[in-house]
Amino acid sequence: MRGFTLIELVVVTALISLLLVFAIPSFQDVSIFQESNKISRWIMVKVGSLKDRAIKERNVYILHIGTDSGEMWVSGEGMDEETREKARESAQSLPSGYRISDVALPDQGKIAVGRVDIRFYPKGYSDKAMIHLEDDDGNYLSFLIEPFLTQVKRYEDYVELEQ
Repeated sequence: MRGFTLIELVVVTALISLLLVFAIPSFQDVSIFQESNKISRWIMVKVGSLKDRAIKERNVYILHIGTDSGEMWVSGEGMDEETREKARESAQSLPSGYRISDVALPDQGKIAVGRVDIRFYPKGYSDKAMIHLEDDDGNYLSFLIEPFLTQVKRYEDYVELEQ
């Protein structure tokens, strides 16, 4: 009967333990595990898909941001009122402990109250905008939507919108 010796088992266990000592701190820094990333992923994926949809369907799409309600939803310019209302009812809400601080647009400045609309056009570009989220501890997340880029840039601080 063949098996492992005690020394072989101790060496393998020690190696696995050593790997875990270095790997676990890295996993703690991975932002996927943080609650704030639910909304971060939603914004990043939604902006990219809206730019694609606008091109493919040759329609203007609008990302609505309710700064007071902490909700975000999408509508299209060709939608009737009933469809827009359904889109509003299925809005994405911010996780608890987060609020929309403001949304900065180059031509309108910072908007902290009411609704902000960011448009995505059929020619592949969008309005430039910076969305600022704040948590209960005063930490900020900033999301930059560039007119000609599909990727949203995320910053772990309050970043001003450059004109």
